[in-house]
Amino acid sequence: IEIGIVPDSAFSDGECLSSTDVAIHSAKGVRWFAWIEQSVRDDVSGTVSHRAIARDITARKDAERRLFESESRYRSLFENMNTGFVLFEVVVDEHRTPSDLVIVAARTSPEKKARGISLFAVDTTLEGFSRGRKLDKVGQDEADTAEMFFENIRLTDDDIIGELDGGFIHMMQYLPQERLQCSIVSLYHADQILIETIEYCHERKAFGQSIGNFQYNKFKLAELVTKIDVTKAFLDQCVILHSQGKLTAIDAAKAKWWASDIQGEVLDACVQLHGGYGYMNEYRVGRAWRDGRVQRIWAGSNEIMKELIGRDLGF
Repeated sequence: IEIGIVPDSAFSDGECLSSTDVAIHSAKGVRWFAWIEQSVRDDVSGTVSHRAIARDITARKDAERRLFESESRYRSLFENMNTGFVLFEVVVDEHRTPSDLVIVAARTSPEKKARGISLFAVDTTLEGFSRGRKLDKVGQDEADTAEMFFENIRLTDDDIIGELDGGFIHMMQYLPQERLQCSIVSLYHADQILIETIEYCHERKAFGQSIGNFQYNKFKLAELVTKIDVTKAFLDQCVILHSQGKLTAIDAAKAKWWASDIQGEVLDACVQLHGGYGYMNEYRVGRAWRDGRVQRIWAGSNEIMKELIGRDLGF
């Protein structure tokens, strides 16, 4: 789980969860429980992950170990034993591969479903922990994402974060804050690139005049700055509500999908206004376009955000 630090004026405690990729497969039947870069954290049951990590947790007094074969290429088993917890094999994606501590969400009471998940702080210096290859992402090259492997790592009650079986609730409590943070990042990422694109439209000449003087480009820029300003006003209200402890999960979902959609629209238009240069990695606009695409996926995909809003409407 990546921990992001944000201004105290925006968030009450200065920390918020921003990404995780954990998937769990039930040994019985084909039911899936999955987190994919947080995109299904609100609807964890019945979701299939293409890069799922199969694991099952069993609680037995005799601590008998059993490994189950699954359709996934990974196998794992997590047992709640009298002597503690044993992590046999899990693969997750974790930002910042040199991390000294990783947080693992695991089922400790499978019969409770979502209410039977616990968070564990795992020291990466423990025997049995290893890292795999660094994954080749489309954007955000500065943020390492890699596979991690846990083999027979023994944990105790001291490694539990929060309450036993309370991990899902702990994470859910911070979802509005996480999504508000994501919204703010989306907005100001797009805002800065738009500022630079307006400058470019003043400097770039075509047919004897600045390209910003052409009516289509002028109208497009007018639309973009208006949408940015409207989004700023909405997010300002969300920040105020959050500082008062009144930001609802639904309002946070609205902020997340709207801001990231506006980000995508603005960045795509900025690439277009740069012409061929916009498709070159040496230009910031091209790199920003690549980096920003994931904002509509993590912290809850925009489709999930709309699903939550729709449910709130009674559908």
